[in-house]
Amino acid sequence: MTTHTFLLILSQPIDEATSDLLFDAGLGDAAVTAVGGEPALDVDRDASSPQEAIASATRQAESVPGIRVLRLEREDLVRSA
Repeated sequence: MTTHTFLLILSQPIDEATSDLLFDAGLGDAAVTAVGGEPALDVDRDASSPQEAIASATRQAESVPGIRVLRLEREDLVRSA
């Protein structure tokens, strides 16, 4: 397995209770953070592919009431001109 690192930008701020729900949903490999003022999860997930890692983390995050993943950010996808 490979560890895949990415950010999930979320639809709403994360309070302590929501953070606990995210952990209980399986996101113990994610840290709550903010990117440009937007709430996010910084995920380091072991999976056989990036697609599997992203899909499983997104499913887990969106299983928490009120949470929607707005977009994904990955450093390896950002290139300078």
